[in-house]
Amino acid sequence: MISPTNYADVAPVSGAGISHSGKFFYGYATSPGKGSSMEDFYETRIDSVDGEIVGLFGVFDGHGGARAAEYVKQNLFSNLIRHPKFISDTKSAIADAYNHTDSEFLKSENNQNRESGSTASTAILIGDRLLVANVGDSRAVTCRGGNAIAVSRDHKPDQTDERQRIEDAGGLVTWAGTWKVGGVLAVSRAFGDRLFKQYVIADPEIQEEKIDSSLEFLILASYGLWDVVTNEEAVVMTKPIEDPELAAKSLLQEAYQRGSAYNITCIVVRFLANQGIRPEGIIGMGMVVRDEYGNVLMTVAKRICASWESNPIEVNALKFGLELAFDPGFRNVQVVGDNQPTIMALQSGPVMNPFHDLCVADILDLSANFNSIQFIYSSRAANNLAHRVAKEAFIALNLWLYGWKIYHPHLALIAAQDASHVHILVDLASAMLWVPATLEYLGLDRESSMLAEGPQLV
Repeated sequence: MISPTNYADVAPVSGAGISHSGKFFYGYATSPGKGSSMEDFYETRIDSVDGEIVGLFGVFDGHGGARAAEYVKQNLFSNLIRHPKFISDTKSAIADAYNHTDSEFLKSENNQNRESGSTASTAILIGDRLLVANVGDSRAVTCRGGNAIAVSRDHKPDQTDERQRIEDAGGLVTWAGTWKVGGVLAVSRAFGDRLFKQYVIADPEIQEEKIDSSLEFLILASYGLWDVVTNEEAVVMTKPIEDPELAAKSLLQEAYQRGSAYNITCIVVRFLANQGIRPEGIIGMGMVVRDEYGNVLMTVAKRICASWESNPIEVNALKFGLELAFDPGFRNVQVVGDNQPTIMALQSGPVMNPFHDLCVADILDLSANFNSIQFIYSSRAANNLAHRVAKEAFIALNLWLYGWKIYHPHLALIAAQDASHVHILVDLASAMLWVPATLEYLGLDRESSMLAEGPQLV
């Protein structure tokens, strides 16, 4: 059981990703919040179906235990993409997948789990189509043209049509603090809920939207958010935060601070067609860790959005590397870079524009924490591996936007960087960080740590 007393006790699980096509990127955050147990589940998935890149996102809010929500997470999308009409008649495929998943769940359950149920709010992205399907009171909201638009309807027993359907089937809607089916369930549609299955159905309501330049982002969230945050507030809070993972975490934290008594799960999907991010504003950084003998221990790529000039990008890349070198405890390093103005500034002090100089000053401040550190200029040819890794930030389809992708996990350390222009792949910055006695520090076997030259893709 979870009994959090403050937000620090329920630090969210979060993450992010980008579509293979680069048309959308997403972030998510989930936390038990002030709930007594964790019954929220989510799914973020990118697949290729009949040559189409498909994004599948879902929030599943369980009740009466976590079993139903977990089952729906594990099976709904797999059932959907296997449907023979998934591409040709997506709406009917979604409806079939919802009902088939519900039926299979009920067959799989024993008497001990007969009270378990779950909502499902899902978004399917195929080409320029967004299809939102919903069962229960999780919700999907878009920002289109700057406006908050609900693209799903909460299924509550007191809604006129839902109440009529339930009563026509022989059920009762009664008041028990709020309107409930049989005085027990606060939702009128759900997966599971065997005892109320005659009335509480899993038929989804489906709405289709066109993905165009007016569609900015989509928010999928469980009741833990919507109980205390309006659609308009959620859109206003999300709009200025370009990073969808940070946006999802901000929504979650806001709901918690407003006193939400439930588990909280948020997914934010941003559509790149309307982000105002030019190709040349996306930067790839490559990082390489070598030991003092020149053996490659790890290669890493990072993709970020920025519109800086090349020299500030270079010093920020160096700063990232030094910060990550410091965390594991390395204190004796050499930094070898092929951007001469930056290396000269680090050797003799700031000499360029104010923003660049500020970044250089930050690196020099950070350098004071090392026992010994040298900044050395080298040619591009001597630092080609970092450049090649940087290009992987745009070549590797499974890279995470705004996050580190570790290609070889011997170390949680970034020891060399490079930044390449996404559109024309012009090298903007690179540096190589050498860590003396790395193998001895880690206690690694030297032979097992020797890797081939080049990015180690997982």
